[in-house]
Amino acid sequence: MARDPFGGMTEGGSDYGYQYQIPRRERTVRKAPERFSLAEFGREIVTGFVMGGLSSAAFYGAGRAVEAVKGSVRSGYKCGNKTPSEIARSWQGVGKYPGIDEYTDVTVAKGTILYRGEPNGTGYFTTLDAIEQSGRDATTIFEGLQVEKNPMHGYRGEMQGYLFNENIASAYGIANANPQFGKGGLPQYFVPDVQDLINKGIVTPVDNIKLYK
Repeated sequence: MARDPFGGMTEGGSDYGYQYQIPRRERTVRKAPERFSLAEFGREIVTGFVMGGLSSAAFYGAGRAVEAVKGSVRSGYKCGNKTPSEIARSWQGVGKYPGIDEYTDVTVAKGTILYRGEPNGTGYFTTLDAIEQSGRDATTIFEGLQVEKNPMHGYRGEMQGYLFNENIASAYGIANANPQFGKGGLPQYFVPDVQDLINKGIVTPVDNIKLYK
């Protein structure tokens, strides 16, 4: 996972716990839905199995996470001059997070609910299945997402769910590249300009899960 994924880095500064705040200088460009490629989707499941060390059934659970990528993997999605996956990777490879995770540009389908750590949520999300498989335990979740623990406050204590009311271009990957912060293996989504999407009602809060600490 990237530096302080799912925590709360404010613009220009760092924090701990679950993902950083992404500067809002770039805007997501959403395209009309393309046809779902079964072959491409199958490769995504295999990638999740190999990288995450989990079976596809266990990883995707009851199918909620499948819906997040079912909108079809797309190349060419641009946020300014970069794709979502390029932006997500740009936050890694320096400082305490030298490893760079693999990301794929995907469409988070309309009707999907993803979760991020709060307060001070950012553009990084995970799935309900990942939270439940972790027993709603903060340590298990954030070590699975490879997040540095705040030495004073520990990990964030809640996960806020957000409903996607439109298909949204995003980046998807498995946290694996920074084992100094945990074993990894959990899914992570990066959603560019998410605060703008929230302000416009395109992404809306719908559920809140308290974590065991």
